[in-house]
Amino acid sequence: MNSLTRRDFLKLGGAALLSSALTPAARALSASASPVIYHGSRRFPKIALTVDDNDLVHLVQRLENILDGFPGFHITFFPVGTVLLTNEQKDPGIWKRLLEKGHEIGYHSYNHHDLEFYSTEKIVDDFDRWYDALRQVTQTETDVRFARPPYGNGSPQFLEMCRARGLVCTMWSWGWGGTNSAETLRYIVPKTKYGDVVLMHTRTIDVETIEAALPWALSQNLGMVTMRELYFDLQREQNQPKGCDSTAGGSLTRTCMD
Repeated sequence: MNSLTRRDFLKLGGAALLSSALTPAARALSASASPVIYHGSRRFPKIALTVDDNDLVHLVQRLENILDGFPGFHITFFPVGTVLLTNEQKDPGIWKRLLEKGHEIGYHSYNHHDLEFYSTEKIVDDFDRWYDALRQVTQTETDVRFARPPYGNGSPQFLEMCRARGLVCTMWSWGWGGTNSAETLRYIVPKTKYGDVVLMHTRTIDVETIEAALPWALSQNLGMVTMRELYFDLQREQNQPKGCDSTAGGSLTRTCMD
């Protein structure tokens, strides 16, 4: 899975994405630009929890400690580039540590400016600047495959940047945000569907909700996976010809792509 080239990775996406996973505008753009994903396969008990911004290092640390108690759960962080650097100063090695624990890091702009009216070239420069920051804090060439535009403004230029840099534009299908974690856990979290991309931020209330929701997910036998795993399951489902059946259960372990 990790050995696939960036070209092969995107080849699995694009027009092959489920129509139900895309808005009409995104479907029209995906053929000429980059895949856009809103959710994964609805057939398998997995969700991708995604956390944007990550500007408060103590909340990132708290989230890391919470996740350490659920070793089978992995999430995707979408940090801002400036935050990569400031959090590294406050907790040296934090980003490298999260990667080593199996979590994933995706692009979310260098300084959280709204990129909607930026040119493609300017967004490419922004990604490269963000990636330089990631390289600096992880001291390695991290394989980044997912990008989320600030404020969800996935403009045609943003999709062109994704195509140029081999990224999948990542939106979301659900969120656990709210003002009361107990009410969110009672009324919002149980409505989560298989394949949902769940949007959260590094706010105290969001981290409290995540802490309360992880035992619920475990009790529901609901896997919490990175965007990479959710995406691959969706693409295996999309590219699986007739007669190539998956095994019963929670994951696609036998397909003609294997």
